[in-house]
Amino acid sequence: MSTKDFVHLAEKSPALRLAESTVVKIEAVKDRPVTITLTYDQIRAQVEVDSTPDHPYFVMGHGWASCNPDRTFHCYGLKVHKLQVEDVLVSLTPREPAAQPASTSTAFRSTTSMTTATTTAMSARQYSGNAAVTSTVTSATIPSNHFLSPASSPQANVVLAS
Repeated sequence: MSTKDFVHLAEKSPALRLAESTVVKIEAVKDRPVTITLTYDQIRAQVEVDSTPDHPYFVMGHGWASCNPDRTFHCYGLKVHKLQVEDVLVSLTPREPAAQPASTSTAFRSTTSMTTATTTAMSARQYSGNAAVTSTVTSATIPSNHFLSPASSPQANVVLAS
């Protein structure tokens, strides 16, 4: 799978758009999930994602990466490079809906999408001012042979959190 596959999928999908997120911090503590802090798009909203060290992410121009490439290969048979601060991740996110009439509601709702290659659970925290919103995310899996064929890109695996 390549960056072009994500671009192609986003162009064909009326519901999804391509978004970039930049890794700004990686916190790894033994026997605990890895916490990755990301910033999204031009608004630079920060999101923290907790995942296992072997969880793969798609890095623009470089392919799949994880915090523990050896473990990722052992668990999923997926060759990846080491995820690093300043890596730019490719994500598929919902397109903005058409403009809605003004509302008096003050409810906060956000959606974060991550591209993933495995079935894992992860949680994401998005920060708005001093408040954090936490969501648990799970993904479906694609057999590893689907990663090798650009023709399979319409089946790209997307994790949605809201």
